[in-house]
Amino acid sequence: MRAQCAFPGCHSAIIEITEPRTAQLPPDALESFQLMQRPDSKLGQFVIVDDVWDFDNIGVSKDLPNQSKPIEVSFNWNNKHYSVDRCIKYLICADCDRGPIGVVVHTKENQQLYILSLDSTSSK
Repeated sequence: MRAQCAFPGCHSAIIEITEPRTAQLPPDALESFQLMQRPDSKLGQFVIVDDVWDFDNIGVSKDLPNQSKPIEVSFNWNNKHYSVDRCIKYLICADCDRGPIGVVVHTKENQQLYILSLDSTSSK
């Protein structure tokens, strides 16, 4: 199965959804990350990768300004526990430039991760 852009007229392929790449994040993660979501979505599932080149097609925004409100999102992925330190950039569709459909985060474990919301995309 593939995640694709959910915007009308686009449907660009973004990434293959496989079990090792997916993770369940807390229910408030979409709000904490300020991501868009489809009206019919309620999965709470995310695709996480540690290399931007794992995506078939993704755009990355400019650096986000420092956020005044800390982000408190923790999750387990790839047999490790992560806590988000801050959001660095937004992920957007590379073809239509719409989003944000995900975030690039820096974790307290000193790792950069790319987190794509399946509630912000569609699948085929």
